[in-house]
Amino acid sequence: MILIKNTEEEKNGLVIANFLYNIALYSFFTLFQLIFYRKDSTLVYLSYFLVFFSIPKIFFSVYIGKLLSKYSLKKVLIISNAFLSFSIFILIIKQSIFLMILITFFYSFFSQVYKISILSYISKNIEKKIFFKMNTILFSNEALGIMIGSFIGKNLSNDILKYSVFNFLCYLTMFIIHIYFFKEEKYSKDLIEGKNYRVYFNKWQILNIIIIFFISSILALQGILLFPFLKEILKKSEEEISTLMIIQGIGMIFTTIISKKIFFDNKIKGLYRVLMKTVFIVFLSMVFYILFNSFYIVVLLFVFIEGVGISIIYSSLYSLIQIINKKTVSQFFSILNTIEGVNYVSITLITPILLKYINVKGMYYFIIFFYFILYLLIKYFLKNVHLKSK
Repeated sequence: MILIKNTEEEKNGLVIANFLYNIALYSFFTLFQLIFYRKDSTLVYLSYFLVFFSIPKIFFSVYIGKLLSKYSLKKVLIISNAFLSFSIFILIIKQSIFLMILITFFYSFFSQVYKISILSYISKNIEKKIFFKMNTILFSNEALGIMIGSFIGKNLSNDILKYSVFNFLCYLTMFIIHIYFFKEEKYSKDLIEGKNYRVYFNKWQILNIIIIFFISSILALQGILLFPFLKEILKKSEEEISTLMIIQGIGMIFTTIISKKIFFDNKIKGLYRVLMKTVFIVFLSMVFYILFNSFYIVVLLFVFIEGVGISIIYSSLYSLIQIINKKTVSQFFSILNTIEGVNYVSITLITPILLKYINVKGMYYFIIFFYFILYLLIKYFLKNVHLKSK
């Protein structure tokens, strides 16, 4: 890969396009969550939504990674935007569970294409000296996307036509940005000649996979339990989920401020120490989370756990992953997506069954257990495995 100096227009275009993508994605996710939950409060339909939203990660992530290693990331971004912009319009004609599940699947598929593409584009095209700075800005974009997207999804959940127009305008703007501001990649001679590259796994990459496994388990459990937790334990309405997601974004924005120092001041081993300490603090916070029935205390803990804790963990992981061999970064992200997707679907399918025998608060003890195991794994890894601090 031959890098050329990034223009301000390209960097600004990347930030704006990613910002719009997060708004569109989280508004879609919030809107469809509310629609499916209203149709069946037993969580069965909501589980269908979460499962089909995750299926593309399981079965297609590897192929997406291979696709991105062969074709221009700019062209892939443009094509995925075109499909995403028109997907919701189908619901204007007819609304049914089957059609909504189908749209969920295709929306998720092209969202995965976009997500892996943009992460690969950053790794391959952004100058190394501004790499961590760009990651931090994009992470802040996600926080704002959660707040704005959740608000829009909540308020347009009863008006599919207005939401379809909004979704179309977001992706149309991204489409234009990708055409006019993103550059075509320039590949080295061996890539042009078709040489193959294999994804190699060193010890810290294996640790990343383990962390992804546990974090995806935690997020899947927290995601599907949040509705019944608000309703049964705190006696709140379904609308509170959107409010909490908006508040969560505040914690994520705070994370971007403190993470800038973390990313610039720490090497690989230092980042894993940050992960270990963050996981332990989140573990303690989760204990208080289920002990208090005060909504305001739960909100504060939720902001820290979801907004700050998980954000630091994922932000650190993504930064570490993106500094591996640039030729195979797409494939590595696709492998992680597959592992995360399989785990997410399994947890989502099993949880409604377990809820028949274990109450909501009891399920949260499983989450605490996952956090504790993750903390012990990272601690053991740092103590027993040699890592180069470079």
